[in-house]
Amino acid sequence: RCRVLLQPPLQADAEYPYHRLSRLLSSIITTASPG
Repeated sequence: RCRVLLQPPLQADAEYPYHRLSRLLSSIITTASPG
């Protein structure tokens, strides 16, 4: 029961850093690409 209760906030908390990380990774790839 506690696990189900904690899952939504945890998921939302993990979603924000992942979004920033994906943007950062995309920026690095664009900068590192020879094109």
